Formats: sequence, structure tokens, C-alpha cells
Amino acid sequence: MRILLHLNCLVMLFACIFSSCRLSPEQQFSENREKTDTLLQQARFCELQDKPEQALICYWDALDLLQEPQCPDTAGLAATVYCRLGNLLSDCGLPEKATEYHRKGLDMAKQNGCRHLRAEAASCLADDYRQMNRPDTAEYFDNIAKRIKGIACQPTRGQKDFPSKKDVREREVLLQWMNRTLESRKAMAKAEEHRKNILHRAGSASAGSLALILMCLTYRSKKRKERQYHDRQLHLDRQLQGERMETARFKAIAESEKAKAVQMEQEYSRQEQLREALANKEKQLDKQMAELMSETNIKALAILERIKSRPGYQCVKTKQEWTALKTLAARLYPEEMQVIENAPQLTDRDKEISCLTLLGFTTGQLAVFYGISPGSVTKAKFRIKEKTGNLCEA
Repeated sequence: MRILLHLNCLVMLFACIFSSCRLSPEQQFSENREKTDTLLQQARFCELQDKPEQALICYWDALDLLQEPQCPDTAGLAATVYCRLGNLLSDCGLPEKATEYHRKGLDMAKQNGCRHLRAEAASCLADDYRQMNRPDTAEYFDNIAKRIKGIACQPTRGQKDFPSKKDVREREVLLQWMNRTLESRKAMAKAEEHRKNILHRAGSASAGSLALILMCLTYRSKKRKERQYHDRQLHLDRQLQGERMETARFKAIAESEKAKAVQMEQEYSRQEQLREALANKEKQLDKQMAELMSETNIKALAILERIKSRPGYQCVKTKQEWTALKTLAARLYPEEMQVIENAPQLTDRDKEISCLTLLGFTTGQLAVFYGISPGSVTKAKFRIKEKTGNLCEA
């Protein structure tokens, strides 16, 4: 444990020394700006010496410096670098690649707001599209440059000491070299980013392990003191715990007995309520049975059986039989029969049809009973329905 503590302290010391040796953001920005100017001068010298590969490397290094987070507000300088890089590729006979960098330069110039840089980038794009035999696009970018400067804009690139276009083989070799170099630079940047991440994680892990070790040491010291105090109080705590457990056991038994008593009382009360409900239900059923088994209802049921078994014209003739049938219908459908009896707009025939319909007579049976057609019965039902409100449905 102590060895790990010493190792972590040593790592933290190295990290503090490394952080103290780093430059401030202002100093880093100034240094990167000086390096960028130097790289641009070297690139210009390589162009004059007809060394496009070294010039491309200088331009790419300058762009990498300008893209670092310690270099804010460098859009103008980045636009200049992109334009010069595009000019170099255009002079080497690679207008497609030059167009890509000139467009980036135009975007950077828009961010910077410099009219001169925007006009220069637009003019360079126009020259690139002329080399690619696209005069309409070249004219479009010429018009942009004219609108920016307000005058007829001419290309700003000067003539170099080497020919403006290389032959096909040299261009292909340069293009392949550019692709390989860009891929290798991307791989190197990814490896550098991975290395920085590993260092950052190592520092974080070291700081976390140091904090964990200090916490462990503090915890061990605290536990040692607690153990000494616990040894002194162990006997008293055991006695107190035994008494508390006994008291809790008796309390739990009392609570359990009390809960059982309450449950038994609730169960008894529920059973009494069920007995009373069953008794009331039996009384209601007996009353209803007595009412249904009355002489009038039995007579009405016999009339219904006779009418349905032997249907004929005007099977119910006496007033007593109609009274028995209406009484049975009122017993089975009290609300409907009350509305029918209290409806002043219904005739006696309408009330009879309504009563027989409630007792289960069909339209055909009613037609036979009254000696009329089923259509007439349907019309009568519809008329009753309009008067009483949906009480008689076929």
C-alpha cells in the first residue's frame, strides 16, 4: 500500500512539472502564428524551386497548426493558406483538387469577412473551372468576385518559374503521392490523439488511485479506532441487544394476537351481514314467488299458453282476461306498463297491442289475433312507438 502511495505521488509530481512547463494560451497562439508564417515562407521558396511535394507538406503543416484549439480567430490566415494551396495544385495540373481547397478558402474568407480574400478565392475558383472546361461555372464565380470588389476582377495568381501544367504521368505521380501522404498524416494524427487520450486516462487513473489509497488509509485508521471502542462496549451492547430482542418478540406476539382478534371480529361481522342479506333476499324471493303464483297470474299464464298454442281471431274476449294479462305484464314490466296506462294519446287497441308485445307476441301472431295483415300490425307498432317513445318494438 505504501509503495503504491509513493508511486502515485511521483506520477502526480511529474504531471505538475509537465503542466507548469506548458505555455499559456496566448503564448501558444503567438508561437503557432510565427511557425505558420515560417511554413508559408518555406512553401513559397519550395514553389520557386519547383518542389511541389515539399510545398504541399509546408501548407498542410500550417493548416494543422491553424486548426489547433489554441489558435482561435485564424479564419483569414487559413483562407490565405487554402488559396495558395489550391493555386499550387492548379499550376500542377490538378484543378479538381485545387477546387476543393479554393472552396475551403472561400468559406474561411466568408467567416473572416475580408472582401479581398473572398474576391481572390472566387477568382481562383473561376480559373479552376476554366481548366476543367466548365465556362458557365467559371462565369458564375467571376460574377461573384466582381460583385465583391465592385470592379472587373482579374485572377490574382502570378506566374511561377515552373510550367503551369505538368504532363499526365507527373500529375498522376503527384496525385498518388498526395493521397498516400494525406492518409499517413491522418494515421499519424489519429495515433497522436490516441496517445494523448492514453496519457489523459493514465493521469486520471493515477489521481483516482491516489485518492483511493488515501481513502483506504483513512478508513483503516478509522476502523482501528472503532474496533477498540467496539471491544470495550461489546458486552454491554450484547446485553442490551438481548433485552431489545426479547421485548420486540413479546411486542410482536401481542400485535399478532390483537390482529387475529380484530380479524375474527371483522369476519364475524361480515358473516352476520351475509346472513341478514340472505334472509332479506329469501323474503323478497318468497314474496315475488307468492305474487307470481297468485291466481290472477296463473290465469294469465294459462291464457297466454292457450293463445300461443291455438292462435285465432280475438282469442281474448272478456274484460277479466284482459285485466289478468295486463296485471301479468305490469308485474313483469312495471315501468313500461305504467307509461302505457298513463299515455292519454293511446287508444284501447294501442294499449292491447303494447301489452301483447311486452308479453312476447310476434307481429305474425298479432296479425292472426286481430285478423289483419302483418303490415298493418307494423304500422300500428310504429304509431305507438312515436306516441310513447320506443316502448313497442317488433
